[in-house]
Amino acid sequence: MTDSDIIRRGIEPYFLTIKGIVVHGYKRGRMIGYPTANLGDIKTKGEYSDLKDGTYAGFCHISPKKECSYEHSVIYPCLVSIGTNPTFNGTSTVPKTIEVHICHIFPEEFYGQNLSVCLTSFIRPIVHFSSIDELKKTITLDKEYFLDHQADIMREKRSEIMKGLFE
Repeated sequence: MTDSDIIRRGIEPYFLTIKGIVVHGYKRGRMIGYPTANLGDIKTKGEYSDLKDGTYAGFCHISPKKECSYEHSVIYPCLVSIGTNPTFNGTSTVPKTIEVHICHIFPEEFYGQNLSVCLTSFIRPIVHFSSIDELKKTITLDKEYFLDHQADIMREKRSEIMKGLFE
């Protein structure tokens, strides 16, 4: 698929919870202005085997290794890339990664913390971009599109999102 073949499919409903520990990645997201929290030791609720590579939107919660109740928690909108990063890795066989771009600026890093992500929408399939600038432009559009709709999604699906993040 080339850059010109990308068709914005809109936000398709989706629901899956992914939980893991934030681990060090290659820091490519940080280098292009979209830092990500990379998940390791992944646990899912839902049908993970059918999860297609692509960009998803959702909401997340970061917590220390101890239990935390949702009444005292902050939920952040996020974009999630699931796949093999073909723009950086070409056609080589590399492990699939789950990278979460949280739409918030944090004052410090949170490696080793628990991260729960509730995917609410599939935005687009994974694509090999011809340049980093094309990738950045598309991520910007993905983020703008989701942030324009995230309040509606949270209002409509709040109980399912909270249940996914905290159960």
